[in-house]
Amino acid sequence: MKNSNKKSEFTTLNALLARIERLFLTVVIGLIFPILLGLAGWWGSIPFVSEDRIILFAMGGVLAGVLIDLLFLRRWTSKALSASILWPGAAYLFYSMGVFGFFMGVPMFNLLLGPVWGYFMGMRLRAENAAEAVVVKSAHQSAIFTSAVLALACLASWVIAFLDPSLEANIQGMFGLSESLSRSVILGLSALGGIVLVVLEYFLTRAAAKFASFM
Repeated sequence: MKNSNKKSEFTTLNALLARIERLFLTVVIGLIFPILLGLAGWWGSIPFVSEDRIILFAMGGVLAGVLIDLLFLRRWTSKALSASILWPGAAYLFYSMGVFGFFMGVPMFNLLLGPVWGYFMGMRLRAENAAEAVVVKSAHQSAIFTSAVLALACLASWVIAFLDPSLEANIQGMFGLSESLSRSVILGLSALGGIVLVVLEYFLTRAAAKFASFM
């Protein structure tokens, strides 16, 4: 009787996990085209229409993205774990650029994308029933990928800071400092912080991939 109950609980947990992961894939994939086409409608219309009509083109782009999702999202979600890795990789780069731009070049928030990618890769490995050695290798490669992308974001952020003529005043105002820090100190701390973020990204991504692959 106890074994039967445990088996039933295990089956229920598996079904719940499958629903959560399907929702995860649906959200991640489903947001791409509404965001992409919404931005295209916004920025693409700026040179051609008056300011008060830009929002109409942006909303048109979002609605076009929703229509695409209605037509293809179910198919894309069902094939997400077996599709070529190039498509998820392109989606990751898209979100990385979006997060970087949304937070105005502060790469700290890009750190959150690494574990998401790691979990997705772990799901793919689990779907393939990958051996432990394959999981370890893939988790390492996934972590290298996300760390490299974050390193590029940190480098871009550092270059932006380096080229900013009012860097010292901006940092002083942002953190409410009584005295401004020197440019060399700010750039040095930024470089050190970037290195810490990249290393942390590696371990978070690898851990997420291993965790998801063995669930």
